[in-house]
Amino acid sequence: MLRICPNCKSKLDVSSSYFCSFCGQRLPEELKVTPKSVRNTKRYVSRRKSSPLANILTDFRFKKTVIGLGLVSLAVTIAFIFFSNSNFWENEGINSSIKQSGESEKEISYKNTKQSDLEMAVSGFNQFGSVNYVPDDSSFYFEFSDLSMFNELFSFLNTSYMSLIKSLEGKVSPFFAVFISQEEENYIWNFIFFPAEGYGGVSGEYEDLYIDKVEGVVVITPSEEIIRKVKFAKTGISKNLALNSSYISIKSSLPPEGKIFMISLTEEGKNFVLGLKNSDIPSDFLDLIQSFEDSKSNYLVIL
Repeated sequence: MLRICPNCKSKLDVSSSYFCSFCGQRLPEELKVTPKSVRNTKRYVSRRKSSPLANILTDFRFKKTVIGLGLVSLAVTIAFIFFSNSNFWENEGINSSIKQSGESEKEISYKNTKQSDLEMAVSGFNQFGSVNYVPDDSSFYFEFSDLSMFNELFSFLNTSYMSLIKSLEGKVSPFFAVFISQEEENYIWNFIFFPAEGYGGVSGEYEDLYIDKVEGVVVITPSEEIIRKVKFAKTGISKNLALNSSYISIKSSLPPEGKIFMISLTEEGKNFVLGLKNSDIPSDFLDLIQSFEDSKSNYLVIL
């Protein structure tokens, strides 16, 4: 309905409810409009009520928990795959190493070795650090694994050695070392024995032999000077066989164990030992010398 102010004849708008908004004239009852008759209406879009499950699924804390659990599961899966593969390759590596080790053991062929029928025990070389007692100026060096063979091998020496060794039975280790040294024009045989538990010394008198316990070992020699040299070699006052270039050059090539090891340290020492073939020596020792000569090397291991 069109409303006109009776006073100013202006067209009344919605803001003129009781008074004319243009001239202020109070409007008659028929032109009044109550505020209820004029409304600003808004359109509301009805929303469907969410279910409890939907509310849980859309909750931020729930989403955060799900994401966290997902990340943990992913980390566990990756770790499982990684360690599974690591164990696989590790086991493969171990198996490969074992295989290669087995193959290597089969393929290892040590130089300058010879099988022997000598009835001797087999033992490791350089026991008790024997090379540390041997003077560097020695001419030839032996290691023997079995003292019980002493008489069969060294019966060409004077009888004092034989009776002395008999008195040492059970008092020293089966392993013993021998070195040959030169004094003027002569070559002498020197022996190193390693005392067993309860060693109480040597009994008896032995003509032309010096017997002394030097730096923990028993030294038997026809020269008193050798006693001093062994002590100096062991204490580092003078060089010992462990520092000898001939020994150093071959020690890594030696098998871990055997019956006898021999090495020439000088050309003169080698010639002396080879010359024993022309003397009256036991057949077992003669075979050793012949084997050494046949090796055409400066060392030989009897297995």
